[in-house]
Amino acid sequence: MATIKELKNGHFKITVSDGYDIRGKQIRYFKTWSPPKNMSESQRKKEVKRQALLFEMQCKNGETPVSESNIKFEKYAEQWIRDIASLQNKLRTVEEYRKLSVRCYKEIGHLKLCRITRKTLQNFIISMEKESLSLKTIKNHMALISSVLSYAVKQDIINANPCRDLIYPKQKQLHKKSEYYYSLEETITFLNTLPKAPLKYQAFFSLALFGGFRLGELLGLEWTDIDFKSNIITINRTSLYSKDIGMFSEAPKTKKSQRSNKMPQLVIDLLLQLKLNQSTQRKTYKEQWKNTNRLFVGTGGCPLFYSTPLKWLKRFLKRHNLPDTNIHGFRHLNASLLISSGIDVKTVSEYLGHSKPTTTLNIYAHTFEIEKAKASQALADQILPRLNMVNNKTK
Repeated sequence: MATIKELKNGHFKITVSDGYDIRGKQIRYFKTWSPPKNMSESQRKKEVKRQALLFEMQCKNGETPVSESNIKFEKYAEQWIRDIASLQNKLRTVEEYRKLSVRCYKEIGHLKLCRITRKTLQNFIISMEKESLSLKTIKNHMALISSVLSYAVKQDIINANPCRDLIYPKQKQLHKKSEYYYSLEETITFLNTLPKAPLKYQAFFSLALFGGFRLGELLGLEWTDIDFKSNIITINRTSLYSKDIGMFSEAPKTKKSQRSNKMPQLVIDLLLQLKLNQSTQRKTYKEQWKNTNRLFVGTGGCPLFYSTPLKWLKRFLKRHNLPDTNIHGFRHLNASLLISSGIDVKTVSEYLGHSKPTTTLNIYAHTFEIEKAKASQALADQILPRLNMVNNKTK
């Protein structure tokens, strides 16, 4: 609804209310209209009503002109996350936007969209660099801001996106604490100790090693994802955790993550035992059993919580005096063994569910370099002894 107020200088202030933001504050748009001097009193009153009606229609249709909108970045970004990002992205992406928005709101949330300049954003980048944030983190923050402002351009609220041509700091070489991954010998020791564990964890970590699956992929597995005749397991979903909504499931991270891997009979036999064991538990709990159809469940059929497998692993390793590692370590070992076995990078990439082979190359570059060196040496060992030039030098 538009309201009209005549100002002392003879101009009119038009206000349009358009619902409420996430904090319950009313969203308002303002416009100042100046009547021509040659207009009569009746003509001015009639024309200002027409201007108010046109302005209200523009606001309702998201066509607010640049100079007529005073919406601040935080309010607009919250609307964008709620109305646009939530419809176009997976829940995990929206959660990431909300995490990034905290710092963005602190820096530019109070600014009107039309007041955000390239200099403003460049100063934001400089401030994040001073906090020693990584280049990736800095770019993620700016990507969120750019997405919001690009939408504002489409709505004709601002003329251009000031995120263009920003200067980013050089990538710093961060010295992260290196994670410890098992060798082949340590893995065999772990597998020989694993039968002492509960059946579900025997199955869980066997799948982690032989399938190279991610934690969320393992927790999202359902019995319908297993073809016991062909020993093939298909990843159709991933189970994740959010502080706001708890455990939730969604489609795999990328199209390539939705894949089918063949498992050795040892793993399939463990899964058959687990299925039988779960059927027995279901009969015991009767109607109290939560039939989620998940492979890995806790008491009463509830899906395992996201942090439970890692907590169990840490206790198990400590109890049996085994080297400490994490769940991703088994995926890393899976990749390393595939590479050292001579499997090409495209196949390894597909097996791990990477979006493209270059991702696999970047992550396991060192392993590939070692194997290339081995191949080069193997070639030299076969050829060099047969060359006359080498034999003559050694005589």
